[in-house]
Amino acid sequence: MTQALYPQTDRQNLDNSPSGAPPHYVVQMTDPHLFGTPGRTLLGMDTVNSFQQVLSHLPADKIDHIVLTGDLAQDASAPAYENLIAMLAPLGLPFTWLPGNHDNANLMAEIAKAHGGGIGDRVVVIGRWRLIMLDTSVPAEVHGELSDRELACLKAELEQAEKQDQFCLVCLHHNPLPGTSEWMLEIGLKNAAAFQQVLQPFRHRIAAVLFGHIHQNIDRADEDGIRYICTPSTSIQFKPHVTDFELDILQPAYRWLELYDDGRIETGVCHLQNFELTIDMSAPGY
Repeated sequence: MTQALYPQTDRQNLDNSPSGAPPHYVVQMTDPHLFGTPGRTLLGMDTVNSFQQVLSHLPADKIDHIVLTGDLAQDASAPAYENLIAMLAPLGLPFTWLPGNHDNANLMAEIAKAHGGGIGDRVVVIGRWRLIMLDTSVPAEVHGELSDRELACLKAELEQAEKQDQFCLVCLHHNPLPGTSEWMLEIGLKNAAAFQQVLQPFRHRIAAVLFGHIHQNIDRADEDGIRYICTPSTSIQFKPHVTDFELDILQPAYRWLELYDDGRIETGVCHLQNFELTIDMSAPGY
């Protein structure tokens, strides 16, 4: 039986925002790499099972919204996306997704439109918070890039947040900061400088930039003071600070975020405990 681990050093039961209102509780899940064909595995891991195990340990009664930050399907197939929606349905919670490099962005948009419920929304408003969802996927490429249209949309949404006195959580798949390992240097967001140039005038509005892609836990600020948060995968994890591709022995995970009305974020990562890892540690890639 698996159990969720809540890090004692991360999680605090804070409820002292100026308004006295409780925080909005958001969950990020990323990089599940689901298949449309039952029984297929990713480097030895049954990714449908790991995703289902993570779902079974979410504190559903607390959650206001779920954000899925890409690489939802390893095979970019319609059955994989439909299966993801079917697994989330019993929770009865609103969720929004964005594509990663393994995904088919157009197919995801079609399926989201067919299901409705805001699955493919570009913006989610929760109280004083504006969650901005960006598409960094580039067809047939591992690296990411924000098109001129995406950058213009980002700027417009940040301007709207300024007008409405909202705080922003900017969500994307690819890492805007360099990865922690040498092999990751060419797979991140190619036009990160252009992205950061759009963010910079609104840094007082941006509580954090939230992403996935490199299957690790990262939480740090850049020189402009903007906070960048990366979340481990609900499937396999990548070992940090290595030269070549290497898997880590950390278990599947999700991130919780408490969004306060004064713009603060409290957050932590929950890894499954006692989850049997069946992964190919000798794999040179995936």
